[in-house]
Amino acid sequence: MFLHNFLENGFIKACTHGKETIMKRNLLTLLIMTVLSSLLSFPASANVEKTPTFRITSIGASNNQVVVSMTGKNVVDLYGYEARFTFDPNHLELVETTSTLGGFSISPKINSNEIVIAHTKTGNVLGKSGDFVIGTLTFKYKQLGQSTVAWKSIKAVDHNLGYQTYSLMESASVSSAKMETPPHVLGSVDVSKQELNNIKDGKVVIEVADGKQTVLLPAKAAEIIGNNKLELKFKDLSVYLPVEVLKSLQDLLSFDEMEDAKISFSFNKVSLEVKNDLLTKASNKAKAKITANGDIIDYSLCVITAKGKVQTLTTFNKPITVKLKVNYSAQSSLLGHYFITDSGELEYAGGVIAEGYMTAEVSHFSKYAVLSYDKSFEDVSDTHWAILAIKELAAKHVVIGVNDTQFLPNANITRAEFAAFVVRALGLKAAGISSFADVSNKAWYASIVTAAEETGIIKGRSEFVFAPNETITREEMAAIIVRAYQYKTGIQATAEQHTTFIDVKEISAWAKTDVNTAFELGLISGRGDWHFAPKEWSTRAESSQIIVNLLKKL
Repeated sequence: MFLHNFLENGFIKACTHGKETIMKRNLLTLLIMTVLSSLLSFPASANVEKTPTFRITSIGASNNQVVVSMTGKNVVDLYGYEARFTFDPNHLELVETTSTLGGFSISPKINSNEIVIAHTKTGNVLGKSGDFVIGTLTFKYKQLGQSTVAWKSIKAVDHNLGYQTYSLMESASVSSAKMETPPHVLGSVDVSKQELNNIKDGKVVIEVADGKQTVLLPAKAAEIIGNNKLELKFKDLSVYLPVEVLKSLQDLLSFDEMEDAKISFSFNKVSLEVKNDLLTKASNKAKAKITANGDIIDYSLCVITAKGKVQTLTTFNKPITVKLKVNYSAQSSLLGHYFITDSGELEYAGGVIAEGYMTAEVSHFSKYAVLSYDKSFEDVSDTHWAILAIKELAAKHVVIGVNDTQFLPNANITRAEFAAFVVRALGLKAAGISSFADVSNKAWYASIVTAAEETGIIKGRSEFVFAPNETITREEMAAIIVRAYQYKTGIQATAEQHTTFIDVKEISAWAKTDVNTAFELGLISGRGDWHFAPKEWSTRAESSQIIVNLLKKL
């Protein structure tokens, strides 16, 4: 029946003649084989080292439904997948599944307490890479109480039809409230069309009274505000809803359902007990000291019909901006805005502090908080000259240790590793694939090198050779950091030849301007005794300090 449903969904009918037909039939065969194998045997354990990570999270709930999200981190070339879950059929009933990949989904196979879903892209295209929401599952509550949805495994298929099975131990807790009570009845602020028309300086600001945690907007809010910005301003919290997201919420409803429907934004602060439990789990998983700078807040965004039907928006087609008040008694360089799962997994959402508030962008809602991420390494003492830089970049998730306890500050750094530092620091994302012949699209640094290449920040050692695993020299590092500065600021800074360095003649002709500029900007310094040491290799500690120097100039 599972395979029959797959055929009835039109996969074969959609295939065309030629090479694409062969590829799609091959993929069909592969997915059929993986479906059969998943029903007959348990998946093999995945290699933990240098592999993607996956998690499942409850991201939205209504009076009778809950949505859980499948997300992947460090994913490379995800063209298709088969995922297996377990749930309690006495409490939950699967309503629908979605995927962000585009293409075709097989009708879910439900056998007792197990769910198997599969999805594939189509055509001769690359799979999706990076950190992203893979898809969602929506469940309907069958009875009150708490339940768990567990993600047991995923078979990830790449565009070459190769696949890898990952065994998972991820779960999401879901609980139902009184099912007859709509979530927007109590404690809400109902915003009128007239209030949304109160546009000043290209923005609509809705001031929300203290104590109110839910705002209801007309379902056609996107049409009312046009291209203007919408800010929901609470005490110590502001949320900026893009018109594109409001339009997505409107599109969840049919024409008949639009009458008297409402868009609902709400937030709830988790209890102190839950907060402490999540922080303990997060500290244990991160092997770092995790503390909260304020509350952990659970956000929700949905649209509600007049009859009480709730449709939750699981992912945003444009990021929503959240601005939270922060406590300045904390060390600000270690603060960041984080999504935190029920199991304590952290997802860094960045964040910029200004005028007592941290502002960050999020692509989905769930539990978020401003957290202090204090990571220590056994081989970086409190008196190490680069400890502050290493801690700051570890908190910004720009650098990581070689393992949980060691950083190896004096170890040399490769060209790919330094490119990773720069790309993470600037938040760059790749759009295509690298032109370098020695950068495999399956390498851990593939998207990193591509992103830096696309922005012009890195160059190869020749036209088609990047040499990712070669150790980077100090003059190469100076050139990259200057290009990164120029890319981010738009300032084409250059400096005249700096004759202070005794070894100035050893600097390559192509690198002299960049070395001089990096020195004049304060991005890089010499190694003492007025030597720059252009041909010597850079260390992980030096690279960390240079990235911090760059961030302070932006």
